[in-house]
Amino acid sequence: MKHRAGLSVVLCVMSVMAFAQNLLVYHVVGDVTYVSNGRNEPLTMNMYIEPSTTINIPYEGKVELLDIKAKNRVILTTPGRGSVSALTADSRNILCRINERYIEYVKKQMSNTALVSMQRYTDFATVTRAMAGAKDEDVRKKRDDDFFDDDDDDFFGDDDDDFFGDDDDWDLRGDFERYREKAIKDFEAYRQQANQEYAEAVKLAWKYFETEPAVAEPKLKEVEPVWRDESVATEKWKVIEKVEKVAKNVVEFAKNEIERMLGRRQPVPLRPDMPDEPDRADITEFPDSVVENYGIEEQEVPEELVAYNDFTFTFYGTEMKVRLDESKRLFLNKLTANSVGELLGDQLCTKYYNNTIIDCVDLRQKYKLSDWAYLQLLDTIASNFCGRGTNEAVLLTGFLFAQSGYKMKFAFDANKDNRLCLMIGSRHSIYGYSYLMDNDCYYYIYPLTKTNNPVRLCQAELQKTQAVSLLITDVQQFGPDMSEVREIQSKRFPEMQMRVSVNRNLMRFYDTYPHSELNKDFTTHWAMLANTPMQDDIKRQIYPGLKAALEGLSNYEKVERILDLVQIPNMKYVSDYDMWGVNDRAFFSEETLGYSGSDCEDHAILFTRLVRDLTGLKCILIYYPNHLAAGVCIGDDTKGHAYIVNGRVYTVADPCIERAKPGEEMTARNLGIAELRIEDMRFIPLKDE
Repeated sequence: MKHRAGLSVVLCVMSVMAFAQNLLVYHVVGDVTYVSNGRNEPLTMNMYIEPSTTINIPYEGKVELLDIKAKNRVILTTPGRGSVSALTADSRNILCRINERYIEYVKKQMSNTALVSMQRYTDFATVTRAMAGAKDEDVRKKRDDDFFDDDDDDFFGDDDDDFFGDDDDWDLRGDFERYREKAIKDFEAYRQQANQEYAEAVKLAWKYFETEPAVAEPKLKEVEPVWRDESVATEKWKVIEKVEKVAKNVVEFAKNEIERMLGRRQPVPLRPDMPDEPDRADITEFPDSVVENYGIEEQEVPEELVAYNDFTFTFYGTEMKVRLDESKRLFLNKLTANSVGELLGDQLCTKYYNNTIIDCVDLRQKYKLSDWAYLQLLDTIASNFCGRGTNEAVLLTGFLFAQSGYKMKFAFDANKDNRLCLMIGSRHSIYGYSYLMDNDCYYYIYPLTKTNNPVRLCQAELQKTQAVSLLITDVQQFGPDMSEVREIQSKRFPEMQMRVSVNRNLMRFYDTYPHSELNKDFTTHWAMLANTPMQDDIKRQIYPGLKAALEGLSNYEKVERILDLVQIPNMKYVSDYDMWGVNDRAFFSEETLGYSGSDCEDHAILFTRLVRDLTGLKCILIYYPNHLAAGVCIGDDTKGHAYIVNGRVYTVADPCIERAKPGEEMTARNLGIAELRIEDMRFIPLKDE
């Protein structure tokens, strides 16, 4: 740990030394001054200073500087006097990298003369008060509108005869538009009331909690693959007579979770009619114009500010943007329950973030992002906008996450009073990280951190939100960054071959994916990986050739060829410990294709993915003590070992037995156990394609 701390100091000093000649003052809060010709002058936005410039930051003050040449962002919040270089070296302040898009955004905003936060150098609360004043004005206008509205509950008026009168008098389009406007207005009023109640609750509902010990990832004994003597001809090897056994431990948890996920939409922003757990009957019952914005009232951007409205960023190689302008900057002058609640109520929980929320949820839908990817998307936006590692970034991420329909709570690290934490609610227990439990929901600190520190938790929660699911049910769309082509070919069936290049951006995302389990059953985390659909770009590369090679064959012959393709040594076997230095690191299918080595569960997961996609046959994963294989409902009268699961016969298929045909499974000796008992095995049905 000491070495890491030392390295951080060295990197920080190197970064300071890397400052360009001039630093752009981008954001100032409080009466910050700098020394010019021996005199103290106010430090203001849109001016340049040197790294050697002496500045003075008062209590509750803040300065943000951009080194455009070195692409660094400096956030100074620690009170004190000194040169910019010296203050930056203080570990309590933040220095982080920025990209070209953020630099362009800054340059554009600096030309915005209407920028509210330009006034901030004299008063840190200017923007917050401006927001609150505008909100009060909206309330007053709504009161005036209500005064002139004869009957809010009946937008058609009291005279039904007029509505159902002559065709000439029936203005259907006008009536629909009035309905639409009223529905959006009612939705927005409901949201704002719920948000304000939540913000007030945040000020009060805090309590200390000890975190629960982390759920340990299962420690499986590594089972070596079964290698055959090269002198044994494959065609001479015969499968034993057919042996069927009735499975006992059938794991349905992952399947049920998938059905639940597929039966509803992902969480959506708060609506007055939304049940606690939305079903298939979701927002589709509402007019398209309401569905479009999830019931949120879109805010018109003044023409003179349109040019400054788009906040652009890159997410896993994909260029994206949301409407988020500089007038919505956040600043927590001090970290208390009251200050967090005030910032939520006065600024965040207002209509001025409506467009941002709409755009975020639209991005989730457009790029088919899973819950975990969407959380990272919001973190990317907040970190770029507020500065990575800042309390403001945590607050903005949590706010956007809750407004999108997800369970989350804020907390203070009990050992670090100046640190705000975001705790996300999950239906899954994530391996290796401590948590808090509330109503069958696991709460984890995000970003995931291996700490057992007690937390001071805000128990307030926005209404009608849902826990995160770690299932990935759609093909997520990330920008392409393709790897070198890898060739995989069967020796027995040369026509079975794959030339494949994987998307590095997808691989980077998978590397952040937290492994977890459902209902305290560790086998379910393999099902989550196996049920994740294959990316379209991979399918386009390998599926046409494989389908052509399988055309006209029986189900048994198809399964036999796919099994041989992914078997050792066609695909190199490497244990997780040798490759990653960890006990278990199961792969998504694309990872098995992308990395040079993989082990038993990776081969089994890829095999079931290919079989379901290429043949449409049902598959299961079979867990033996210390080993994972697969089973396929072939339907032919095959020989060998098979298991009856939910009334169907699944023939064993094990990619870790060299040149094995469907029907052969490892012996107790291969598995390193005294006796192979069906009671010790688990059978995991996978989602049909």
